[in-house]
Amino acid sequence: PLYREALEITRATRGPGHPDYALDLHNLAVLLETTGRFEEAELLYREALEIDRRTIGTEHPEYATHLNNLAGLLRATGRFAEAEPLYRQSLVIVRKTLGPKHPEYAIHLNNFAGLLRITGRADEAEPLYREALAIFESALGSDHPNTKIAQRNLDRFLAEGND
Repeated sequence: PLYREALEITRATRGPGHPDYALDLHNLAVLLETTGRFEEAELLYREALEIDRRTIGTEHPEYATHLNNLAGLLRATGRFAEAEPLYRQSLVIVRKTLGPKHPEYAIHLNNFAGLLRITGRADEAEPLYREALAIFESALGSDHPNTKIAQRNLDRFLAEGND
């Protein structure tokens, strides 16, 4: 209810076409996805992306994050072929706008590597896992939660016999 209230306040004060409204839609979509309400979440992700497309453009890091999260939902619901181009597009945008050593880029790499792993493309996934981990270690240090997640993902990948 609080997310929906925030969404309505933003709609009333900024308008339904404002980037802040898109961000609120996106945040509510994340919550809905977390609670298994995938269809509702997908609609909100797509609405947020459309607002972003019109307001901040398709070369903005926030647009890339919204693409990445929609791709994650599609991956979670087994729609791998739909998720892959979104992951790829988000990687291109983040690399171009934030650079190849930015932690946000590493998040996108790690997520895409997960898709490649579950679709049986271990040879493509491993270098992405390793690159993401290296970026996190360099930018955030070995004790940062994102670094630890990337290390666990690589370790799990290798334990599955993908070395």
